[in-house]
Amino acid sequence: MSIQKRSMRGFTLIELLVVIAIIAILAAILFPVFAQAREKARQTSCLSNCKQMATATYMYVQDYDETLYGYREVANGDQQYNPFWQSPNVGSGPCAGSSSANRQFWDVLLYPYVKNYDIFKCPSNIGTVNGTGVWVNISPNGATDSSGCSYGGQNSYAANKYLFQPVSSGGLGLGLAAVAAPADTLVILDATYYEELPRLTDDNGAQAISGILVGAPWFDPFATGYQFDWTNIGNGDGGGNNCCAPAPTTAPLIAAEKQKIASRHMGRLNLVFLDGHAKNRDALQTIDDLKLNPKNSIWDPYKMGVQ
Repeated sequence: MSIQKRSMRGFTLIELLVVIAIIAILAAILFPVFAQAREKARQTSCLSNCKQMATATYMYVQDYDETLYGYREVANGDQQYNPFWQSPNVGSGPCAGSSSANRQFWDVLLYPYVKNYDIFKCPSNIGTVNGTGVWVNISPNGATDSSGCSYGGQNSYAANKYLFQPVSSGGLGLGLAAVAAPADTLVILDATYYEELPRLTDDNGAQAISGILVGAPWFDPFATGYQFDWTNIGNGDGGGNNCCAPAPTTAPLIAAEKQKIASRHMGRLNLVFLDGHAKNRDALQTIDDLKLNPKNSIWDPYKMGVQ
C-alpha cells in the first residue's frame, strides 16, 4: 500500500497582507461605532440624572409654596452653612471664612429629594477644573478659585442664571406663577460650572444682544461681568480655567470654545425643564437660543425677550 504525501502550503506574504488590511478596514469602520455606542450610553445615563434633577426641582417647588431655590444661597455671617465647609478646598484651613462656609448651592438644596450626589456627575464630563475630574462638593481635590479655595458648588451641571439670579444672595425665590411657560423654561443643563447664561455675542466676540430680560429684576450680564458664562456650558472650559476667564473675543477662540462645548454628548446637551421633564438638544442651538428665539427662548422665564 502506497502512502501519498500531502503537500502543506502556508499563506503567501500577499495573502497575509490582504487579511491584515481587511482586519484594519473592519476595525476602522467598527471602532468609531463602538465609541459612539459608548457615548450614547453615557448620554442616556446623563439624561437619567437630568430626569431625577427635574423631578427633584418640581418637588422642591411644590414643597416651598411654588417658589424656586437660588443657584447659590448665602447666609449672613461666617456660618457653617455649606455642609462641606470642612473640606480642605471648601471651608477649613486657609479656605475658612465667609467666602465658603456661608454658601449653599442648588445641588445641596436638591439633595434631600435625590439622596445621592452621584446624579450630579455626568459620565461625559471630561473634568471639572484643572483636570481634577468630575467633582460634587465632597472631594477635597475639588475645584479651586484663584485663592486656592472653592465655594463648593462646581459639578457636572449648571442652573440657568436667568431663572435663579434674582435670589443668588438669599431672599425670596422666583415664584412659579412668574414663569410664563414652565414646560419651555430651562432650569439645569450640562456644564462645568454651577450657573450659566446663554451666549450674548456674535462669532467675532461683539455684543449681539443686550442680555437684559424684559420682566426680570435688573440684571446686566455685561455690566456685572458675566458675559463669559456660556463658555462653561457642555464641556467648555471657561476660556481655560473653567470659571471666570474673559469671554473669547476672536473668531478662532470662539470657534474652539464652541467645539469644546459640543464635545459633551456628540454635539448635544441634556436639559432640565421647570415642569419636570428632561430632554436632549443640539448644543450650539442651546447656547444661542436667546439670540435665535428672542421672544420665546428657553433661557427666558418671562418669554418677553430682551431690552
